[in-house]
Amino acid sequence: MSPLSKAAAEEATNTLANAEKKLNAALHTAHRTDLVAGELDQAFEGAGNGINLVVKAFVVASSRGLRPSASIDAATQIRATVRDLRGAGIQGVPDEADLIWVNSVRNASVHEGTWDDNTDDVEEAVRLGNAMLAAVRRWLRQQGMQS
Repeated sequence: MSPLSKAAAEEATNTLANAEKKLNAALHTAHRTDLVAGELDQAFEGAGNGINLVVKAFVVASSRGLRPSASIDAATQIRATVRDLRGAGIQGVPDEADLIWVNSVRNASVHEGTWDDNTDDVEEAVRLGNAMLAAVRRWLRQQGMQS
């Protein structure tokens, strides 16, 4: 396997850092007591975006710099990432169905406005995102790349 270019490594690292920021912000929002209407929805959206950024970073790193194809839906990219991480022996990879659930609820929330705000759901989405983030970072270390 050819080495990851400096630019691709930087992109993957920066994308993971952005994912972590989104996940942390979502959790912070979920724990606030002074929420206004729509903030939990935005927090869930942020957690879903965080998960998608983790997947993007993995695709960039594992493909040695290629970006995820816009023609491949998020659920397919999530399935492939989970499969590849598990195939590499990475422990603690969340269940793909749970990650896809976050993405589908996020899509319904953003596009259809059908999600009922729920702190527990935001916390679960963040937990899944952080587990995926940790799994990708373990994979990067296994590959001799740092994140």
